[in-house]
Amino acid sequence: MGSAILRQGDAGGAVAAPAGHRPRPHHAAPELGIADRAVFAGYRVVDYAEHLAAMDFEIFPGPGSNGSCPVAREAMAMGKPVIAGHSGLLPELVEDGRCGLVVEPSVEKLAEAIIRLAQNRSLREKLGRAAAAKAKEKFDIERQAEAVADLIAAWRKEHERWIPISSSSNSG
Repeated sequence: MGSAILRQGDAGGAVAAPAGHRPRPHHAAPELGIADRAVFAGYRVVDYAEHLAAMDFEIFPGPGSNGSCPVAREAMAMGKPVIAGHSGLLPELVEDGRCGLVVEPSVEKLAEAIIRLAQNRSLREKLGRAAAAKAKEKFDIERQAEAVADLIAAWRKEHERWIPISSSSNSG
């Protein structure tokens, strides 16, 4: 199925995997006729941003080990539409049809979404612009600092009767 997907539309393909894992199609890429369109990048650290920037869209079937989905947020901040599985925080982040596509994490549904974005540059660009705008609005460092400050203020107000007014009292 991967070879059929990579032959669709004008999008290229890239696969990144955690250290020590090589995607199975890596050795079969030439035989499948996708070697010129697929990049098996492996786990990236030093040049991660460059690889992310080179991708047409990102695919996250699940939220991964970090439930806040930082890689999906990074992709959105770089203006990349996201294909996300319908699990964890991903549907709320991506908002189906706004910043990407949210699908059931089955091979068939993921393949349909991949082909849809691969074949439609204008849709990729539209979703990517919305993803970047949402990231700027919601994930910006100043916005995050404000949200934490608001949370602390709300907690203090709720619990102010338990917070000592002064810590200068002497006992003894």
